[in-house]
Amino acid sequence: MSIWNLYEKTYEKLWVQHISLRPTRKAVIRALSSLHLPENTLLDMSCGTGQLLDDLKRDLPEIKCMGVEPSLMRRAAASKGHKILESNVEHFESTEKFGCIVCTHAFPYFSDQQDAISRFSEHTLPGGYLIIAHAETKTIYDLLMLKIVKLTTSKANYPAPSKMKELLEPYYKICDVVEINAWYVPSITMYVARKGEL
Repeated sequence: MSIWNLYEKTYEKLWVQHISLRPTRKAVIRALSSLHLPENTLLDMSCGTGQLLDDLKRDLPEIKCMGVEPSLMRRAAASKGHKILESNVEHFESTEKFGCIVCTHAFPYFSDQQDAISRFSEHTLPGGYLIIAHAETKTIYDLLMLKIVKLTTSKANYPAPSKMKELLEPYYKICDVVEINAWYVPSITMYVARKGEL
């Protein structure tokens, strides 16, 4: 059983959702506000309980959103009225392509990160975007915080900016790299990348 299933009914009550991950969600909303998404569609990969989808519904209701979540947390997202598919990134299949794929704080848990980027590209419309945000270990504080996080989650690999560039560039052009800084969370970096038009 996935450790994430254990959080089905408690995840939104954890401080990490309300405090630690809020700066990332705000940064994603800011980025999306300035982008023109093909077909105005968005896929939230590994959406958890759907808190980013909640924010998008409130702040950018014109974007048609869908979430993907492999764990039982998807039931909490679906109960709020979001369209949710049960899948993980390794097995995700859809005939639909999206104007933007967003992946916040889930990327370090993907076992094959290059394959994940390739799959994202397959499901991104030409001229569409990929937004990835996750923590990094830039300081001793980051290292200690992420060790604590790993105690309550699954195995993770937090790629550095140089590695993210290597992973993204075969498929996307990086448009923006945003440092998300808040004293109470580890260093977080958000990458906004665009897929070339045909």
